[in-house]
Amino acid sequence: MYGVEQHVMHACGHDVHITALVGTARQLMKRKDKWSGTLVLICQPAEERIAGAKAMIEDGLYTRFPKPEYALALHVVSGIPLGKIVVASKTAYSGSDSVDVVVHGVAGHGAYPHRSIDPVLVASQIVVSLQSIVSRSLNPLEPGVITVGSIHGGTKHNIISDRVEMQLTVRSDSFETREILLDGIDRVAEGVARSLGVPENLLPEVTRSESESTPPTINDEATASPLTT
Repeated sequence: MYGVEQHVMHACGHDVHITALVGTARQLMKRKDKWSGTLVLICQPAEERIAGAKAMIEDGLYTRFPKPEYALALHVVSGIPLGKIVVASKTAYSGSDSVDVVVHGVAGHGAYPHRSIDPVLVASQIVVSLQSIVSRSLNPLEPGVITVGSIHGGTKHNIISDRVEMQLTVRSDSFETREILLDGIDRVAEGVARSLGVPENLLPEVTRSESESTPPTINDEATASPLTT
């Protein structure tokens, strides 16, 4: 990205997921006399970009194959001791939303900041102010996360650029919290920009991803409770 070599590694445990699914299938086949019904094993593609499940449903997953009465899924995490399985009775995983923010400014020379509108300064203030949404807009007992995972702007020491791009991830455990956080991002981005003199036609662009968005995973208590440890 941006002409810079970046070393990356994806270690989210997908090999474990596939191994567990295949292992489950083998064990159930060996024990066919101990259960009855229709078993549907689902491998989801594009899990990281949150587009796989939606694509499968649009492709007729539940019309081409039986629609299960309930679904069992798992995730792997390094924070749980080896050999231990944890089942949440209600909220298992937070919802996730990806948000892109483009901060505009007026380019200029670093020695003449008064003749420009510095988007790096605006973006920096936005990053700091975003944390006030979680600390001051949410109920203290309600979890929520706003993380700025990527921020890029400018090309040289002494050049004030006209654009900064930010990528955010938002995590929430309820639909109500999700709206508070997402609406708060809109409010903070615009408010900070206005306070620093950004004109109406250059206010930040905040875009919520249509594909990288998933609601929180809330388990059915009746199904989860016999498994809860």
